[in-house]
Amino acid sequence: MTSLLSVNKWIGVAYEQFTGQSIETFRFIPGTTTLSTFKQSVGFCAAYVCVIFSIKYIMRERKPIESKFLFRIHNLFLSVLSLTLLLGFLEEMIPAWFNNGFFYAVCSQKALTPQVELLLYINYLTKYYELIDTLFLVFGKKDLKFLHWYHHAMTAILCQVQLESETITSWTVVSLNLFVHVVMYYYYFLTTLNIRVWWKKYITVIQIIQFVLDITIISLVSYTYIAYNYHPTWINWGNCHGNLWAASFGAGLLASYLLLFIKFFITTYNKPKVAKKTVEPKKEQ
Repeated sequence: MTSLLSVNKWIGVAYEQFTGQSIETFRFIPGTTTLSTFKQSVGFCAAYVCVIFSIKYIMRERKPIESKFLFRIHNLFLSVLSLTLLLGFLEEMIPAWFNNGFFYAVCSQKALTPQVELLLYINYLTKYYELIDTLFLVFGKKDLKFLHWYHHAMTAILCQVQLESETITSWTVVSLNLFVHVVMYYYYFLTTLNIRVWWKKYITVIQIIQFVLDITIISLVSYTYIAYNYHPTWINWGNCHGNLWAASFGAGLLASYLLLFIKFFITTYNKPKVAKKTVEPKKEQ
């Protein structure tokens, strides 16, 4: 019964049916695996930016093209997919954490099993599917904010960098992001059903908390990596698998997200209330 409830068991079955190979054989190999190189991810995302702004330009004199049904299915699919991947990570990594400790779960190369690597790769591929979010905006002639397209494009590149660098710590960042996406895409699904959601602004709050936690975790593992390799007299928890390029890129990008989301929250939900003008009654002549 337990095996039937295992998310990773069913992911493994699907992978075997799709590829004809056991999940234990999966490896992310730059230049061999689909969309596995930095150049490919940057090229794809650059094309994405060109396409969306071209569509935005073409649509400026046209009526909006919208499909509530497709938008509903799109958001429900992403919410369910995010939940599936999140459960897959938790199923794989919580036992590793409890049996071997936190440091092992976020730093040891042994924790990067084929199952975890496949989950990270599937999550990476979903970042390209999520670019469809922007198509709904530009075809519907909705406001296209810098935060939206910058976040979508750069997150795909971030995932590629972490996969190529074999950064085991990234599963924590990815899991937090998946949790946010379960809630966020479910919210957008509800809006297509004309359901008024009171907790909309708390999605942004959760996103801000997510980035704070991300940066904290990356700072912690980066410190122990630097201390172990360059300053062994410093207190540290041992070596951490990965490299400083991936850590620096990730921390810098996530810091930019944090600032942009804080700005978005302030401008969207903390607007100063405009005092209502009082009309003075006319004096009688």
